Amino acid sequence: MMTLQRTIEDITSFMFLEDSNQICNLIIIPGTSQTQPIDIAKKIIDSGKASKLLITGGNNPKLHDVTEAEFLKNYAINIGVSNKDIIIETKAKNTLENVIFSSHIVKKFGLKSKNVLLISKNYHARRILTTFEEYFQMDVNFFVISYIDELGITKDNWYVDSARKEKIFSEIYKIGKYHFKNKNEYEKKAEYKPN
Repeated sequence: MMTLQRTIEDITSFMFLEDSNQICNLIIIPGTSQTQPIDIAKKIIDSGKASKLLITGGNNPKLHDVTEAEFLKNYAINIGVSNKDIIIETKAKNTLENVIFSSHIVKKFGLKSKNVLLISKNYHARRILTTFEEYFQMDVNFFVISYIDELGITKDNWYVDSARKEKIFSEIYKIGKYHFKNKNEYEKKAEYKPN
């Protein structure tokens, strides 16, 4: 049982990361149908630790008639984030496209930032970070702030039932899949010019 406990601790340490809130010119929120990341972003913007918000995300079956990015932008404006501080990307269908298309948007709008804050579901934070580090086409430092989504998965309970374990191991698998993704496919996607 001791060996299993060590494995649980090692996986927990790897998967559930949380950086301290850094001063960043740019916050990026990868697509989701949940509003928690916008609430977090608003607090950070209001504190003066960030000035621009890039929301990326295309169609989501949970949302009707709007993309993830449009849904989150509307919510952000409704809670007081200035429209002029929000940029959206509406075509991305997965984490890799969130990263590649965000990179194009940052270049298109000339958003210079040495530090970028990523806001992610807690169990998705490692994949977000590694994918941005691998595929973002600019030299920046990434920091991650995470939240607990409707699945309620935390570092203290991910290993207690099979559904939560499956979610964590699916994330680990996808980290490897994205890391070893065919670079030719990446280069083809990198030619895409989002909205």
